[in-house]
Amino acid sequence: MKFYKLANFLCAILLVVSASLVVVGGIYFLNLLTTNPLIILMSMVLLLVALAIAGSYVYVLFSVPSKLLERFDLIKNNVALQKYKSINEYEKAVGEFILDFFTLPGLHVNNISIKIESGEGYSTNKELDELNFSSKNEISILKYNKKSYMFVPIAISNTKIGSLRMEISVLSIFLFKQIINDFENYYLDDMTQIQLLLLESRKKN
Repeated sequence: MKFYKLANFLCAILLVVSASLVVVGGIYFLNLLTTNPLIILMSMVLLLVALAIAGSYVYVLFSVPSKLLERFDLIKNNVALQKYKSINEYEKAVGEFILDFFTLPGLHVNNISIKIESGEGYSTNKELDELNFSSKNEISILKYNKKSYMFVPIAISNTKIGSLRMEISVLSIFLFKQIINDFENYYLDDMTQIQLLLLESRKKN
């Protein structure tokens, strides 16, 4: 998760520098346009409010990865406690978790389809299962009918154990792809494999 820590740090520096330049530049140009101190004061207050809102939103975007992993603890705990009695229950839980989490403007998952090995799959839009992505061995993006879709293989090493298909509305494909890639690599693939092993062990017993 070093990428996000560095991004947060650089983002903070950029916001401070940008805010300083905007404030100084704003004062200079306002002085050229008017000498009325009330107008200058009101304009600067509105400018600072706009900068604060923009800065807060950027911070929220870059804090998403850590919050995503924190919230995923619920799924991890349920797997550890063997609360999912079938892989179908696990598919539904993960699918609903992703939909519930990614609801920010500019970082939104509209529909999802998740299919795990030996499961029936969970989908909020069956059309997702009919899309043809350029690759099914790595994360791939598809633009279709003015919408964006993402395919994410769930795999342990080179062994595929499932996949995610999502209809997304995001400001930055690169950022969202990085978030999902790390989520799958560090958490989702391991939890999915553990869930499969637990269910297999339960069948044998």
